[in-house]
Amino acid sequence: MIRRRALLAIALAMLLQALLPAYATVGDPSARFEGIPTLEQNGTLYRLNGRLTTILLVGIDRTVDQSSSAAYRNGGQADFLALIAVNDNKKSVSVIQINRDTMVDLKVLNLVGQETGTRKGQICLSHAFADGGERSCEMVLDAVSALLNDMPIDYYMRMSMDGIPTLNDALGGVEVTLEDDFSSLDPAMTAGTTLTLHGMQAEYYTRTRMQIGDGTNAERLVRQRNYLRAAAPVLRARVEQDPGFVRTLFDVMEPYLLTDLSRGAFYNIAEKASRYEVNSIVEIEGENRIGEGGFMEFYPDENSLRQVQIDALYDPVDS
Repeated sequence: MIRRRALLAIALAMLLQALLPAYATVGDPSARFEGIPTLEQNGTLYRLNGRLTTILLVGIDRTVDQSSSAAYRNGGQADFLALIAVNDNKKSVSVIQINRDTMVDLKVLNLVGQETGTRKGQICLSHAFADGGERSCEMVLDAVSALLNDMPIDYYMRMSMDGIPTLNDALGGVEVTLEDDFSSLDPAMTAGTTLTLHGMQAEYYTRTRMQIGDGTNAERLVRQRNYLRAAAPVLRARVEQDPGFVRTLFDVMEPYLLTDLSRGAFYNIAEKASRYEVNSIVEIEGENRIGEGGFMEFYPDENSLRQVQIDALYDPVDS
């Protein structure tokens, strides 16, 4: 029995050594985490938290019956991007909002889906440059991962933006104060009004850009953050009142969704996250410019990009 236990211990040690070589190195702290993304800020080294579950939320500008195309480069743009990080160590949920106009290196596919190189472009186009289905979602994952220091992202959940009214009404409506005038779309939506959004009002508020305010995506990002901040406590209250609401919500939204997250995993993550503290939604600061083609381009500030990641995704490495 002792010999068998000894052999088992040796085998387990060998397995751990094979699976976790980065932790077996002594000396340089960064070498201990070889293969795990690290960042340095103000002389402090940080490593990616090992107990994160990350989900990339993608909202596309196509309706649900148009969300797939036989041809590549016709997948629809990713108008909304946010990374959700569920941290089991800190019992918290962080949300990083990503500007759709962020300039990144995009993979370029030909019309039959073969990679032909890269080009600089808005990150929203990473979805458009593929088939509108799983390949488009994978392209968005790759682009966001590269932006965030090549960090691995566990899952994606893509929703066509015409599903916003369904989501909003499933929550029972979300209350916001309108800082802009939407009365050309709905007479009840005048500037300064506080109202509970129902039906298309939620889509007008979160999606419309051109004829609202200054017409910029930056202003729409603010409205999207405001909506998410207002919707989060509503969702939490619904789950506390009825734990089965998570399943109901998934069923209601399924026609608008494409995800690699299994139904069971979604239930487990959502139930766990409902008990965690939800941190303030954060954005990456940077500069908006009009590009040569006349389209808006966003260039993230490197310090802000690094700090947002450190705050939401990384832990300091002890020397």
